[in-house]
Amino acid sequence: MLKLLIYDINIQWRSGYWSVYSIMGLLYILILLNIPINIRDEAAVGIIFMDTSVLGLIFVGALVLFEKQQGVLQSMSVTPLKLNTYIYSKVLSLTLLSTVVSSLIWIVPLWSLKGYGFILSGVVLSSIVFTIFGLGFSSGVITFNQYLARIFMGSLIFSIPVFPFLIYPEMVWLIIFPTNAALDLFLQISKGSYSIIQFIDIILLVIWIFIMMIFARKQFRKNNLFI
Repeated sequence: MLKLLIYDINIQWRSGYWSVYSIMGLLYILILLNIPINIRDEAAVGIIFMDTSVLGLIFVGALVLFEKQQGVLQSMSVTPLKLNTYIYSKVLSLTLLSTVVSSLIWIVPLWSLKGYGFILSGVVLSSIVFTIFGLGFSSGVITFNQYLARIFMGSLIFSIPVFPFLIYPEMVWLIIFPTNAALDLFLQISKGSYSIIQFIDIILLVIWIFIMMIFARKQFRKNNLFI
């Protein structure tokens, strides 16, 4: 597991993922430092929710397609490597990238750790959910355009409930959707209010991780990528 994790991080580093996102993170920080401090936390939450917490969804597709084209994935599938180990390594390596960038975006402009625990929980859990979601879709495609088309259609299922949730915040039950659970977690942090609902958000995201694991495993088995 450790060797595979190091391999994945190395591939991401050589592919420029860390460099590109470090530059983007720096730009985000500069933007946040140049806006009024009274809206800085809301802006930071928006950036983290819309960008860094879901970056694994895009990146994981490119990684899997690269491994398919290089024959790496096919070679792995005939080794004792377990499918769960493969998934865990991809998820952990991309979540690490999300966590580092999101942490800097939150801590540096605000120069505070207030709400950081919930931010970290939201970033880690939502990153895991969306990365596994992307893994499932990437298993059955051969081009990146196909992958983008699939995740676009799949993401609609989770994106559409966001609008009624924002318009009618009293419809708390909509947090059953992972995007809404993550969004609620981040929004309450920006407002500085915490309640039992935030812990429910976290529990729901954990449940979605298990659901996405079942989905990803089925997709890999269906496409004969792992025995």
